[in-house]
Amino acid sequence: GGHRIRVPQAARGHGKKLSDVLDLEPGVEYEGEVAKPDDDDLTAMHVFNLLADGMGGVNWSGLPLICGWLGLTDVEGLMQRLSVIKLHRKPEKGK
Repeated sequence: GGHRIRVPQAARGHGKKLSDVLDLEPGVEYEGEVAKPDDDDLTAMHVFNLLADGMGGVNWSGLPLICGWLGLTDVEGLMQRLSVIKLHRKPEKGK
């Protein structure tokens, strides 16, 4: 079988809301209460996109450069959010 990767325990508190945001379909208007990303979530999504290599991987070696460029100091919180983004899978349609 394949290796199972788990989000670190500390990241689970950030993960639910961020996962809900990642599940939203672009261009679809939702009624009712919809998860909204906070500034830290938006920053993590931006950093993830900057580090993405285009083949499903992440160029982690660029993280110190990006953190310095953006002036980020909460690297642990960022790493937790990046883990949630990297490991997130949208639910299958119809389930």
